[in-house]
Amino acid sequence: YGPMTRSKSRASWIALFAAILLCVASLWIWTRFGADLWNDHVQYWSAARVLLAGGNPYEPSALLDVQQAAGRQQEEAILMWNPPWVLTLFVPLAFVPYRTSALIWLLAQTAIVLGGCGYLWRLYGGNPNRSMRGFLIGILFPPVFLAIGFGQVSLILFLALVLFLWLVQAGRYTAAGASAFLMTIKPHLLVPFGIVLLAWALKRGRRRIFLGAIGAAAVLSVAPVLLRPGIYGDYLAAIGSHPPREFVTDTLAAGLRLIVGWDRFWVQFVPVVFGVVWAVSRWIKKRNDWSWPGELPLLALVSAVVAPYGWLIDFVTALPAVIQVAAIVSERENARVRRLLFAGYLCFVIALTTTHILFWDPIGYVHGWLAPALLVGYVAMRASMERSASPADRLPD
Repeated sequence: YGPMTRSKSRASWIALFAAILLCVASLWIWTRFGADLWNDHVQYWSAARVLLAGGNPYEPSALLDVQQAAGRQQEEAILMWNPPWVLTLFVPLAFVPYRTSALIWLLAQTAIVLGGCGYLWRLYGGNPNRSMRGFLIGILFPPVFLAIGFGQVSLILFLALVLFLWLVQAGRYTAAGASAFLMTIKPHLLVPFGIVLLAWALKRGRRRIFLGAIGAAAVLSVAPVLLRPGIYGDYLAAIGSHPPREFVTDTLAAGLRLIVGWDRFWVQFVPVVFGVVWAVSRWIKKRNDWSWPGELPLLALVSAVVAPYGWLIDFVTALPAVIQVAAIVSERENARVRRLLFAGYLCFVIALTTTHILFWDPIGYVHGWLAPALLVGYVAMRASMERSASPADRLPD
């Protein structure tokens, strides 16, 4: 029973603990909301079913009929606010009953977290034999396990970020452009990131990035039109009848608007303007030796902080920054420091999850502090690691 066996045993226990945690979190959400199918996956599934029948996937009455036929008891439909090309991804799941579809999506999301965290862990210098630690940290991150439990689409953003990073590193720019288009399922969450991506592609002459993005846009955007030619008009009408000014979300922008005055809608977009200015200035400074592995976590995190809209489950875009720090700490710090930091991370997870359970409100401002706090913590940890690292171990700048 040597060191290698003990290491594998510990990894197995970590994996088991992560799986149990995921099941418990999902079970809690399913118990609380599942009886009436009150979670986010039902909106995508029902909208895709309506679209398959040629109906308007943004029409509340059409969605309500499908949702109630599946067993939902509420008298108000859960609507989908994502652009029509999102439905292309969910049409295959609309061919099966709701609970089967939800289970498939649950497994797919878990695979996204497992694969994405494993890749990021190795990319940032984590020991491949300890990559399960990356999965554990990722699955414990509250936006992640809540997104999984709610059946949210947000983890596609995490998948898109990881795929983009992997494909750019491999020099497969057409595919990287296609993965970048996936970020448009919630484009407001990655505005500064998108601006820098565009500038990088233009400067480097990466025309294949644009070809990949255009190709993905054509496939994903045209497919819904084949089923319902007027779907984009339906989408614009739905957004017009329920403008985003009504939503009080978990963002710095919403907090500022609450302070300045809720009637001043323009305040919602002030942080993202500053975020774009910061991102452009950073690009100008670093453009000659730009490194996506070094810059993507920070850009994605800043984009989340300044987003005009976003819920707790949308902050999965902060996960690359979390895994980057965790992987580097795992290799550079001694065992005692690692245990203390992990204990602190667990306390953060428990505190955030508890506040979510106790104070969650679907239209309330509860977690607006999270993204700014993550940014401050990330910048502080990154600065600390830079000071203590040898020149060979410094983070890409």
